[in-house]
Amino acid sequence: MRVLVGFDGSAGAHDAVALARQFCRDGRGALLVNVLPHGGSLPGEYHLVEHPESDGPEGAEGVFADARAELAGI
Repeated sequence: MRVLVGFDGSAGAHDAVALARQFCRDGRGALLVNVLPHGGSLPGEYHLVEHPESDGPEGAEGVFADARAELAGI
């Protein structure tokens, strides 16, 4: 079983990562996700990650780097 963690880089998202770390102490894994609204234009603070495999600040690795570090070992 895995814990699903919504992550957008905000302070609240980092709180969710910390809570997930507590839930995962029994061997569960965590899955970080970022969900964008459907339809219309995106708010300015969002950007699309074109290639999940890409590295750097614009790829998924960059978006989730801090959260992945917080979840190290899970």
